[in-house]
Amino acid sequence: MMSSEIQAGTSPSDEASREEKDRFLFNRIARQYARKDWARSTSLVRKSDTVSSIQPLIADVPSF
Repeated sequence: MMSSEIQAGTSPSDEASREEKDRFLFNRIARQYARKDWARSTSLVRKSDTVSSIQPLIADVPSF
């Protein structure tokens, strides 16, 4: 459902309240997820995983 659409049977204030709850939940999960990078050991592992994942893609890019 797009943000401009409102489900039948809900008022605009119900929709806004749900969006606020969704945003609160998203922010809470994002903060918890970001804590993984506070520890250097997990940060280095995640960086290594990211780099090794994109290296094959970079290798396929033709140089000019």
